[in-house]
Amino acid sequence: MIKDAGIYFDVPAQRIRHITRLPETTAHTLVKRGALMDAAASERIWRLADIMGLAHQVFADEDAAKAWLRTPNLTFEDAAPMDYLDTEPGAMAVRQVLNAIATGGAL
Repeated sequence: MIKDAGIYFDVPAQRIRHITRLPETTAHTLVKRGALMDAAASERIWRLADIMGLAHQVFADEDAAKAWLRTPNLTFEDAAPMDYLDTEPGAMAVRQVLNAIATGGAL
């Protein structure tokens, strides 16, 4: 799942592991054993997918949504919105910005 998400978002798997908080050795062990991620890591992947869905709605273009998520942004102190998705408060901040973009509102 980590590798697939990295390919989908066109980012290194390391970046997805950062979001899921899965160490590289743990991720490799899970793949080797065909095991599932723990609930917390799974929830973080789900959060990434959920935010991607919202970004896709806002930008009406899948590639534009992915590019926005992975590109550093001044609103996020020159970090990429994707890098905020390892916590729910970070995801809430990303949702707030996407909703502001969608409605033409202020942050």
